[in-house]
Amino acid sequence: MTPPAMAGAVKTVDAVRTSKSRIQFVRQYTAILRGPAGEPYVARAYMDRQPGGLWEAWLVFFSLRNGVAIATDRETTQSRREHVLYWATGLGPTYLKGALERALDLRADVQLARRSMRAESEEAYALREAEVYVAAATSALRAAAAARDRIVRGM
Repeated sequence: MTPPAMAGAVKTVDAVRTSKSRIQFVRQYTAILRGPAGEPYVARAYMDRQPGGLWEAWLVFFSLRNGVAIATDRETTQSRREHVLYWATGLGPTYLKGALERALDLRADVQLARRSMRAESEEAYALREAEVYVAAATSALRAAAAARDRIVRGM
């Protein structure tokens, strides 16, 4: 069960317990990461054992300005807990920066803006397509009228 992106919601995940999972803190990274507007974030890795026995891990970024937390989707799946711990030790600033960008892209406002742009693009395409169909129909009607006139004159 991969945790959903927290979409800006503050969530404490150090010891979240459900009937099937126990989310575990893995490590906090010392690098201060900067968002697109320069806002500072600190990253933490978390993991959870899945029903099939595999371990999943993801990253949570906490804003140092307002404490808001945003999470990535699953970043890795490993067969053993120790493998997740090892994976987490190898994450450098470049990887963390990319993961922050992925987490920010999961925010609801970003997704809504993308959907809006996609809808506007689809609307423009549909309008152009309708204009082509109207022009084709008009041309076909003219051709049919011309053919009818030729038949009427020929009789």
